[in-house]
Amino acid sequence: MSWFVVGFAAVLLSLFVIIEVRGESMCPTLMPGDVAVAERVTRILRRPKPADIIVFRRGSTLWVKRVAGTTDCGVFVVGDNAGASQDSRHFGLVPYSAVCARVLGVWRARRMAPPAPRDSGSAGARHAGRSPGASRKNQMCAAHSWRLGVKSGLGGSGAC
Repeated sequence: MSWFVVGFAAVLLSLFVIIEVRGESMCPTLMPGDVAVAERVTRILRRPKPADIIVFRRGSTLWVKRVAGTTDCGVFVVGDNAGASQDSRHFGLVPYSAVCARVLGVWRARRMAPPAPRDSGSAGARHAGRSPGASRKNQMCAAHSWRLGVKSGLGGSGAC
């Protein structure tokens, strides 16, 4: 029985990869600290499609980005946060041989928006408990969420 469990675990580990998101290139879809779960089977069965989120190797680093388009030579990838993303606009097409996995879902770690300042007497100063200076990114990260079929990208390091 224990060999069966070990074998089953080995198969699961060979089919899936878990990556912690670093950087803000895929915000707001993927935030720093989020954990992405990706599967390795689709890359064998079919080429990535536009809007897929893929994991690919570039040098010694794993990257996660959204597929914007495909060609016979590779995949054109972009980050959701164009201003903070290095993607195919900078380094060109990603060869199909560099694609490692397709993102299935994301565990969004619990993050709280900065605490609202004590009431200064102005009823219009706060909306839904957030401070007027709180960023949209922090407000979006105020609760846990598990999202399937997420469409975004991330950068991280690790094994494909």
